Amino acid sequence: MIQSARLLLKEGRAEEALGLLEKGKRSATLLANKALCYEQLGRLNDAVAAAQEALQMDEHREDIAEVLNQLRASQLMERGVACAERNDFFGALEAFEEAGEVGADGSWRYNVAVINGSYGRSPRNAFGL
Repeated sequence: MIQSARLLLKEGRAEEALGLLEKGKRSATLLANKALCYEQLGRLNDAVAAAQEALQMDEHREDIAEVLNQLRASQLMERGVACAERNDFFGALEAFEEAGEVGADGSWRYNVAVINGSYGRSPRNAFGL
């Protein structure tokens, strides 16, 4: 069942994959895959909750911990963008920097550099230079 759901997820059929996983026996692997489905559906809060529950079930799963960190980073990046759209640049800066601490890819640095530049600070500070 989990492998069938993974195939559906790879094909971009997250809703179908999620439906399949809903029928399965609750396990850390199943919950981690549900988290990936939720992520693909744009439901980051549900994705984080599923990944957290998966990690609680099996706290030694580094792969799940990594997925959880990536999901948290995505949440923070989303929050940063929302703050920036509201002209809350300090809130955005905080969210982007937190995303970097959690393990976001390097895109957060670009956002911090743009915000620093808008406040007349050196954009180089975002890169630790």
